[in-house]
Amino acid sequence: MSLAEKITMLRKQKGWSQEELSNQLDVSRQSVSKWESSASIPELDKLIRMSQIFGVSTDYLLLDQADGLPQKADSAPSRILNQQEAQHCLSLRQASARPMSLAVSALVISPVPLLFLGGLSEYQTETISADMAGGLGVVLLLVIAAIAVWSLIRCGMSQNDLEELQKGPFSLHPLAAAWVQSQKQAFQKTHRAYISTCTLLCILSLVPLMIAAAFQAGDFIYILCTCLMLVIISVAVNGFVWSGTIQGAFQMLLQEESYAPEERAAERRVAPVAACYWSVITALYLGLSFYSMRWDRTWIVWPCAGVLYAAVIAIAKQIIKKF
Repeated sequence: MSLAEKITMLRKQKGWSQEELSNQLDVSRQSVSKWESSASIPELDKLIRMSQIFGVSTDYLLLDQADGLPQKADSAPSRILNQQEAQHCLSLRQASARPMSLAVSALVISPVPLLFLGGLSEYQTETISADMAGGLGVVLLLVIAAIAVWSLIRCGMSQNDLEELQKGPFSLHPLAAAWVQSQKQAFQKTHRAYISTCTLLCILSLVPLMIAAAFQAGDFIYILCTCLMLVIISVAVNGFVWSGTIQGAFQMLLQEESYAPEERAAERRVAPVAACYWSVITALYLGLSFYSMRWDRTWIVWPCAGVLYAAVIAIAKQIIKKF
């Protein structure tokens, strides 16, 4: 029996209307209606108050088990996280969200110095030579990429507790689950705003190039517009990663969507495919770059590989399911 069904049943046993229950809890009748239709869940203080006025435990209200019976003894043992542990997990993800988003943004804009210096060397040959522009541009690209990768590694190492948690089965204490769900609902407005705004930025990033094409601008203007496009995309990626990291923390704790047990099992099975894929992409990128020495162009391998990666993993999952 779900929480919504239990609230409805207990209210009717008391002979109360939704309006009367809302008066007992100091909330609106619409709130009670949403609880009973599963459109939302009560906050922790309201759950505690309901347990008091209905004369039941909070575990009875929150445990989604038929007839309130305990789970079978032969079910797989799992670690049960309390609210304090859930808060710790969320704080770890929130602390690493900004450094991770900045690091990924840095990887996106790392080719910008190379592109700009390369264009400048062709536009003003007296100021900087092509060899100097290429050498300095590659050095700046590698420095930015190295700092970004270092930051990502540090963020990963700081979340060892979360990695260990995801390796084995776990569940949330009902009160912790209710708290995480309420925090997730509070974050939804911010998450939707970030996703919509960053998607708009990705679309608008092409505008400078379109304007340059409309006015038949010179090559150097095209290069500047390409640099501006990458900067805009990096801002959008920053928002995507920051918001997605925090949203992913909620989904991980609640074991929803890609963090559901069956999805995590599938991810573990395709992990070797992902490792092989990125190894091949890295080898391809380095091979093309050193062979052509056109580092200002071969960076396009990475966004193309990122788009193709989703298709490769989807195909790998379908193949694995058949065997």
